[in-house]
Amino acid sequence: TVNKNRSATSFHYSGRALDLFIWSGMQDPATDAYVAQRVGERRYNVYARCWQDKAEKGALPPQQTITDVVTNKNRVKGVSVTDHFLDLTALFAKNGFKPIRARAAFEKGGDYLGAEWWHFQWEVGLVPGVSTFGAELQKIYPKSALVNSPPWAYRDYVWQQDWF
Repeated sequence: TVNKNRSATSFHYSGRALDLFIWSGMQDPATDAYVAQRVGERRYNVYARCWQDKAEKGALPPQQTITDVVTNKNRVKGVSVTDHFLDLTALFAKNGFKPIRARAAFEKGGDYLGAEWWHFQWEVGLVPGVSTFGAELQKIYPKSALVNSPPWAYRDYVWQQDWF
């Protein structure tokens, strides 16, 4: 069901998005698998915690301090966390995946599902003002499967014009 936290034109429908487990970050920065660092209005960098006992010999990233790490309960005042982290946002960016902004309501105390720190999408090949949502859907689904689906109603949406 489409609601304020689920887009009718999600990149997930077109196979262009991935989500990390939403409860694996922004809960307790001392133990979470992922920490979300505030880097701007409604924007976060995500770091993956690396454990010594799970790393291959010599592969553990150096220990570092991540500043302004926020949680669902404390969205305003970030904390500093020191551990072995991999900059997951940078790694995904090297492979064409970009994070999206949190929904505006999240930073005003709204539903945690609006945080979106876990969502990364692949925008490679999309042409602003030209690419359509329907064309992207048809790259992975037969039209016969799409015609009666809720996302098909948005098939004419244009990338970065109608936003999909």
